[in-house]
Amino acid sequence: MASNTMDIFKIDRVISVKEENKKFYRHSGKSLVPIDSHFFLKQEKDQIFSETGGIYLVKRGTMFKDKEIDKKIGHINIDTLGSYNIDSDYEWEIAEVIARSISWILLIYLANKPWQVG
Repeated sequence: MASNTMDIFKIDRVISVKEENKKFYRHSGKSLVPIDSHFFLKQEKDQIFSETGGIYLVKRGTMFKDKEIDKKIGHINIDTLGSYNIDSDYEWEIAEVIARSISWILLIYLANKPWQVG
C-alpha cells in the first residue's frame, strides 16, 4: 500500500500518520492562542496530522539528499489502535490488556463461526 502511494503520487517519501482532532495552541509569549482560528468549520486542507512512526518508506537514493522534491511527502492514514506507541512500562501493560481483549474477541468469533468443510 505505501509503495503504491509512492508510485501513484510520484513522491519520494511515505510516512504513516493519524489525524488529530484536538484543539492545538501555541504560546504567544504571554498566553496560549489557538493555532486554528476556524473553531467550528474544518476543511480537508486544514486537517492536522501527527506522525505515528510505524511506516517510513523512502525512495532509494533520496535518503540524505536535501532537494526540493523531498518536500512532497505522502502518507498512509493509520487508526488509533494501529498507531499505538509503547514508550513506557505502563504503556506496555496497556498493550497487553488490548492484546488479551483482541484475543478473546477472536476466540469468541471463531467459536461461533459455522465452518463448512468439504
